[in-house]
Amino acid sequence: MLFTKKPFSNFPWKRLIIEGLLVVLSVLLALALNSWREAQSHQDLAERSLQEVVDEVQANCSRIENVQSYHQAVVKGEQTTKGIQIGFLRNDAWDVAKTTGAASYIEYGLASKIGEINAHQSDHRSIVQAYIEALFTNGLQFEQGEEMHQEGERGVINELFRIQKKLLTEYQNLQELVNNHYDNTLKITDICIEE
Repeated sequence: MLFTKKPFSNFPWKRLIIEGLLVVLSVLLALALNSWREAQSHQDLAERSLQEVVDEVQANCSRIENVQSYHQAVVKGEQTTKGIQIGFLRNDAWDVAKTTGAASYIEYGLASKIGEINAHQSDHRSIVQAYIEALFTNGLQFEQGEEMHQEGERGVINELFRIQKKLLTEYQNLQELVNNHYDNTLKITDICIEE
């Protein structure tokens, strides 16, 4: 009944179309703003997680560098073994990044490199753990002779030294990747000092 009183041509079509377009435009703008905020939040999470990984790598690098000359001398046979001189490398920042979902927002090549480093650190941890278990379960029996014990330790140190050299190289590669992808947004000094 309402429309029958007004002629069809007098209906405010122009105003209705403009209001409709404004509603659609404001919804699209709100969606775009929400998407931008979400992307920014993901980027911040990725950067915080990456900073934790870098901090962990810096600590591990320092620990490796502190014993590098001893391990090298043992491997070359220039020094008798005095046990392994490094304990467990920290290896949890990447696991936290994966658990929180931050890893999925880190560039693929960088995430792949961090995963590779994490695997080498896990190998290092496994060797140290096996060595410690062998000591406590008398797996390296001193009754069999000091020479045999030192040969076993030399083998462990040789494997640790190999992994540590690989890790130092990977740490340097990580620094280059981080600097290429994150420019100045992350506060990264030298991850590892090359000797």
